[in-house]
Parts: sequence; C-alpha cells; structure tokens
Amino acid sequence: MFRFFGLPYSARIGHLAEARIAEAKAGRRDQIAEWDRILRSLRSIPAPDRDAFVLTCVQGLEVPEIAGRLGLTDQEARRLIDTALGRMRAIADEELGDETSAASQTE
Repeated sequence: MFRFFGLPYSARIGHLAEARIAEAKAGRRDQIAEWDRILRSLRSIPAPDRDAFVLTCVQGLEVPEIAGRLGLTDQEARRLIDTALGRMRAIADEELGDETSAASQTE
C-alpha cells in the first residue's frame, strides 16, 4: 500500500485537496477544473506511463520492483517514472495552476 510520511494514499490526496475544498466551501474558488478535459488528458497518457504511475503512487512499489514488473532495467524504470510524474504534474498545472505542482513538490 502506498504510504506518504506514514499516511495512506487517501490521506495524501486529502492533504493535497484540503485547501481547495476550503476555498470552494467559502465560495472563493474562481478556477474549477473541467473534469471531462482532465479525463481526456489522463487517457492520452501512454499506457506504460500510466502503469508506472500506478505502481509508484498507488501501489507504492520501489524502482527495482517496478523494473521487474515491467521488464525494464532500474534506469529505464526510473526514467519512465519521472516521465509519468512529469505528465501528471503538467496536467495538474494546466488545470489548476502552477501553485498545485509547486505545493506538491515542496511537501
């Protein structure tokens, strides 16, 4: 199971969303993501990148385990993970603005 500073994956998602939820409840949310557009963006990500993202961020596997599952060298797996995370950050930046990506990188 994916852990983030000892927290389960759902707690990580809640932590990332907490400020946006508070803004929306207060009626201060000017920019709201268009879910259809996000879904199209996610579906456009190549399958190997999606697999690397799920294995890394959802299942919490380490690079050697991911490499083994995908039939890659550790170096190839690391590159694939970096590419996948970059694509996800780009989607978040496009939909929610640069502060989302900057905040997730500093946590």
